[in-house]
Amino acid sequence: MTRSFRIRVRRYDPDRVPAAYTQEYAIEYRDNMTLLEALEEIQHVHDSSLAFRSSCRIAKCGSCGVNLNGRPVLACHTGLDGQDIEVGPLGNAPVVKDLIVDRQRPLEEQVQAIEAVRQAPGRVAVAAPPPALFDYGNLSRCIGCLVCEGTCPVVSVQPGDAFPGPSWLPTALGSGVGIAEERAEGAFHCLLCGACAVACPSGVLPDGALESAREAAAGRGLLPQPLAALDERIARAYNISGEPNRDRLLWAANLARPPSGMGRKQVEAV
Repeated sequence: MTRSFRIRVRRYDPDRVPAAYTQEYAIEYRDNMTLLEALEEIQHVHDSSLAFRSSCRIAKCGSCGVNLNGRPVLACHTGLDGQDIEVGPLGNAPVVKDLIVDRQRPLEEQVQAIEAVRQAPGRVAVAAPPPALFDYGNLSRCIGCLVCEGTCPVVSVQPGDAFPGPSWLPTALGSGVGIAEERAEGAFHCLLCGACAVACPSGVLPDGALESAREAAAGRGLLPQPLAALDERIARAYNISGEPNRDRLLWAANLARPPSGMGRKQVEAV
């Protein structure tokens, strides 16, 4: 016995008024049906105007990224269970039409990151970490699907020149390309929340790449101004406030019964 389910598709057509709208389709469910097969059935049987990208069908080309119930996925790599679903374009990217987004910005950011190195021979501030400290094999599995970009909470609020997104650094480091000084600070905008790693269909760990880039940048003294100021205070005064340690217990003079031993502990300077 066949059963049908409903797919609500968030569509967009720049030549239509209103441009953004939602359309619902009812299709028959088949065992082991993928999201891509469901979209193809809509396009072939119900509505040939539905626009989406696909190519390899085996999660290698990265072209079929979409949002499924608010979560970025590869359509060809995502199975359905016959429940009603909502499908939309990937987040954090301009929509061209329906489920197709403009993939140019992340690609441009990657090219600019590499060009910044090529145009500054001898002035590369941050290199990729030593091979012993980094899994280049993991980064090389990136297929450029932009699923990580679609789930990143920082990309949604930061301009591209401040934080180009989680996909550019794995691409650069996975190719053995260094990071120029102009791009080093971008790694510190990452929250290290791990959303990109959880969403990645290839098991790439972009947050790990960003963490290693931070370590390399810090080793070269390339820190965002707030962190650089904090680093300077700790180096100078051995505390985060930058105040002389002898003055930091003045508040205790107002205590009726200061704790015994307060301020007597000796700490070895590092």
